[in-house]
Amino acid sequence: MYGKDVLSGWDTLTKEGTTLNKYDFFDSDDLDKSTTGSLVKAAIKIAPAFIPGVAPWYIGTRVILNTMDLMGKLGKMATGSDSPVFSTLEGIN
Repeated sequence: MYGKDVLSGWDTLTKEGTTLNKYDFFDSDDLDKSTTGSLVKAAIKIAPAFIPGVAPWYIGTRVILNTMDLMGKLGKMATGSDSPVFSTLEGIN
């Protein structure tokens, strides 16, 4: 992922330039982002943490994914190289 532009599948749900795209909270490939869209995206991202049976699994998964992302970044900083292993760790998240 280092030095590359990556397009998420969530960024292609709505067509660029449409009114609906302005309020698509999953779309994060635009410089102009609505405040409402950003707040809704954040709320949806943390909502599973408040569901009793899902919360431990969701939080555990997020911790593992973010740890792998951090390990990829730290590995690249420590080695000073763009290793495919470290790029994969970053890309999983």
